[in-house]
This record gives sequence, structure tokens and C-alpha cells, in this order.
Amino acid sequence: MKKNYMVLLVICIFILLLSLPVLAKEIQVNAFVSESRVEVGQSLTLTVQIQGDLNSPAPDIQIPDFKVQYYGPSTQVSIVNGKKTESVSHLYSLIPLKTGKLEIPPIEVKVRGKKYYTQPIQIIVEERGQGKNRTLEEKLKDLIFLEVELDRKRVYINEEIPLTIKLFFHRDIELTNIHYPELDLKNFLLKPFREPVKSMEIRNGQYYYVYPFKTTIQPISKGEYKIGPVILKADVVIPRRSRSTSFFDSFFSTDYDLYPLNLLSEEITLKVLDFPLEGRPANFKGAIGRFNMEVTITPDQVKLGEPVTIRTRITGKGNFNTVTAPELEKNSQFKYYDPQTVSTKSGESGIGEKVFEQVVIPKSKVKALPVISFSYFDPEEEKYHTIEHGPIPIQVIGTGEKTSQVMDYSKKEGKEQVVGQDILYIKSNTGRFMPVGQTILTSYYFWGYNLAVLIVLIVGVILYWKLNRETLAERKRKEAKARIQKLLKEGEKLLKKGEKDEFYNTIYQAVQNYFKEYFQIAITGISDYETDRLLKAGLSLELIEEIKEFYREIDEKRFAGSFSTEADMERMLKKARTIISQIEKGEVA
Repeated sequence: MKKNYMVLLVICIFILLLSLPVLAKEIQVNAFVSESRVEVGQSLTLTVQIQGDLNSPAPDIQIPDFKVQYYGPSTQVSIVNGKKTESVSHLYSLIPLKTGKLEIPPIEVKVRGKKYYTQPIQIIVEERGQGKNRTLEEKLKDLIFLEVELDRKRVYINEEIPLTIKLFFHRDIELTNIHYPELDLKNFLLKPFREPVKSMEIRNGQYYYVYPFKTTIQPISKGEYKIGPVILKADVVIPRRSRSTSFFDSFFSTDYDLYPLNLLSEEITLKVLDFPLEGRPANFKGAIGRFNMEVTITPDQVKLGEPVTIRTRITGKGNFNTVTAPELEKNSQFKYYDPQTVSTKSGESGIGEKVFEQVVIPKSKVKALPVISFSYFDPEEEKYHTIEHGPIPIQVIGTGEKTSQVMDYSKKEGKEQVVGQDILYIKSNTGRFMPVGQTILTSYYFWGYNLAVLIVLIVGVILYWKLNRETLAERKRKEAKARIQKLLKEGEKLLKKGEKDEFYNTIYQAVQNYFKEYFQIAITGISDYETDRLLKAGLSLELIEEIKEFYREIDEKRFAGSFSTEADMERMLKKARTIISQIEKGEVA
């Protein structure tokens, strides 16, 4: 009995030791500020957030050129299906004592005996009243911007390079009519941008919405090139009247303007190199990436003079457009046919495969197929690699002489031939005579029949067009509703599993897609601009207020890591269903 207890104790200790690294990985420390541009003497709030621990003491913060005062902690705890998440936020008041570009340095935070550091934050401090003289364009410059990201700045010809254009805009800014980036690239192949997935990031101590537009570019000649500037067009929703002078306060007016923006990114220099001559294999044909090769033959036992199919499968990551058929060593004992590409698969990440087949015929009783090889250039290692397979064993049977079969066509098998079916006999009956010059085109019956068919066809087309025109909107609504209900059911499953982040993202996507497909309105929140559009679509003000509250709550859950329980998740799911149900029951144009 004691032995069993000891075994159980050892297992518990082992599980506890395994869980300690996981607990350590859950610690996240961030710092953010209420504003990144203030006037001298104007206070701002600094928040140091520690996720994964409630008992971390407040860091002792001393910042040059700032007066610092500690407000106190704010804790959050969430338990969903036994999974516990917790965080503590320490709040500070900062008052800048001079103008200029000041910095909040990395803040040291101790959690469970381990040190963590926040990112530095830049604060622009202006003279009193200087902010009033700044134009709208100058104010927006800090709040909306583009960034260009390349994995590497030194690449090779035909290498596929991931390119990401990130649109950042402050969470208190409302953007609409967002266009895809425009990029004029010479000596490059550019794939279409993929649809971005909205997320949120902390930049310089501020929360920003992010739209990452991802694609790949491929240089086709060597040299040094400039990537950019990238152009992106969008409209900012600006209220005409507001109860507050703060730029970030909620919009209360029902009148708005759209301020057009042409955002420009900075340029990035990219150096494109040619393949090196040193160490280049003789069979290298331009394949670039990192690949593997598998070889199979069918059949492995043949008679003399019969074909053998060699199938090669190239897998890995790289530009599969540059991958050509592996080279089969020439041998006078075989007859060779040209290789054929069977299939090509390549994903967005560059991972894929390419399959080739080549037929050879042995001319003698050989014991193996020749060596097959494939060479490629690895741009990360900056060197060539050659993969070889073979000689590949094979069994050839026969007398060593080609045999031929002569077909005896005088002895055909099958059904008996009926004599006379291929003979055209002389007519014994002359049939009906018609006057010379009379044809079917001169017949009243012919034209009457065709006219009747034409009238029926026209009437049918008109009826079909009217019927489909009347039911098009209804069909689109039914299809949209079915897709949204599927997402809501998926959200219900995630709720039961306790997967909080996936749950809120799925519910958000359900409501977002509903508005997009039902009203052709793409929204990220409900501003006065979107309110006006929904009013025109037939929604009541009460329902729009419910939608506003839904977007506000779900953004807090998705991005701010706010307190959340299983009851909160059930309430948000119910609210999403209620919004859709009220729209379905009402009379919406």
C-alpha cells in the first residue's frame, strides 16, 4: 500500500515539475501610456501590466524629466472551465517637466524572482497651447502610419521573399474605405495581396489596430533596388461637432466628414545577388530554396523492351517555379523519354511539392537504373546542394532479344459481320417528287413553327428574370444567415471547451460577416458614419445602440485582456444571437 502511495507521489511531483516552465512562459509584462504627445505640465497615465501573476509588487519607477506618482494596483481574475488567468496593472501619473522628445526607459519588473523589462516609450512634450496650432494632418501623422517588413535585405535572383505592408491606426480612430496597398516594382514579380486579418499591437506605449497586407515578391535580375514608397488610400471619419475638444473623445454628432488620406511608407533597400560561380554543380538549373527528393520506380521487374516509369517527388520550401526535373544519368543500355511534370503544389508560406515522371526502356538485361540527381541553391546557407539516388536495382527478364507479335487480321474475334450493312443498294421506290425551286424555307408551316418557339422562349426568359430579381435579396439573406449560424454554433463549442480567445474572435467574425453580407457594410465598430449607414438600411436607433455596446465589449475581451468569466462568454453569445434575430424579425430594407 505504501509503495502505491510513493509511486503516486513521484508522479505528482513529476507533473508539477513539468508545469513550472509552462507557468513561467505565461508571464507577460507590458507598459503603455494614455497619450504619447502632451503639453508641458500636462499629466498622462502610465500602466505597467503583468499577466500571469497577481502578487507582483509595484516597480519603483524614477524617470528623468518626469514627476512620478504611484496611483495603485488594479487586478483581474478569470476562471473558465477550470482554466485560471490573472493579471495586475500598476498605475502611475507622469507629469513632464520640460519640452522636447523624452523617453520612458525600459522598466524592470520582478516576477517570481525573475526579471522582466518593458519596451521604451517616446513622449513628445510641447509648449502650452502649441497643440491647438497643429493641423489635422499633423495630428493624424502620429496616429495612422504604414510599415514595410521584409524577412531579409540580401537575397538572390528568383528567391520568393515574404513582404508585409502593415497599416497601423490608433484604436480611437475610425477608418473606412481602406484600399489595398499600391506598389510599383520594376525587375520584380509581385503576387496579389492576401486579405488582411485585423489584430491589435502596442507601439510606443499605445494600442493600435493593425491590418497586415501580406504577399511575396520575386526579383528577376541582380542589383540594388528600393522597395517603396508604398501608397495606401483610406478615409478617416471626422465628426463636425463634438462636446469635447479632445481628439480621442467619443463622437456625439450625427454629422461627419470623410477626410481622405494617401499614406506613404518609407523606402527599404534590397540587394539582389546572382548565383555564385564557385561550387556550382554542372546539373544546376536555377532551383532556389531548401528541398528533398524521393524516387520510386514502377515496375521493378520488367521484360526486355518494356517501359519503366521513374517517379521523383521534390518537397520542401522555396520557389517551385524554378524546380525542374531531376537529371537521369545517360547510359547506352537505355532508351530515354523526356520527363513530364505530373503535379505542383505550393502554399502561401512557400512549402510545397513537385512531382515528375520519366519513362525509360532497358535495351539489355541490366541490373540497375542509372543515378538520378537534383541540385539546388540554399539562399539561407548561401551554398549549393546536390541530392542523388541510385543506382536503383531493377530486374530485367527475357532472352536478350526484342520479340514482336504479328497480328493475323484474317482471324478477327467478336460478333459475326452481317453482309449488306455496308452496301448502298439501288432504290426500288422513287419517293415523293417536289417542284423545282421549292424548299422548306418557302413553307408557311416552317416559319410559323419557329416564330411560336421564339415567342415561348422570350416569355420564358422574361418570367425567369422577374422571378430571380424578386428572390435575389431573399436568397442572399438566407445564405448569409446559414453561414453566420454555423459560426455561432462553432462559438458555442469553443465556449464549452473554455477557449476564450478563439471564442471571442469567432463571435466577432460572425457579427462582422453578417453586416458585410446582409447590408454590404464592412465595419470594425459603430461610429456616427456607420450609424448613418445603418439608419438608412432600416435599423432602429435602439438596435444600433445595442450593436455599439456589443462592439465595445467584444473589443475589450479580444484585445485588452479584460476580466472574463464563462457567464460573460454566454452573455456575449446570447447578445450576438439577439442582434441577428432582431434584424431578421424587423423590416429591413
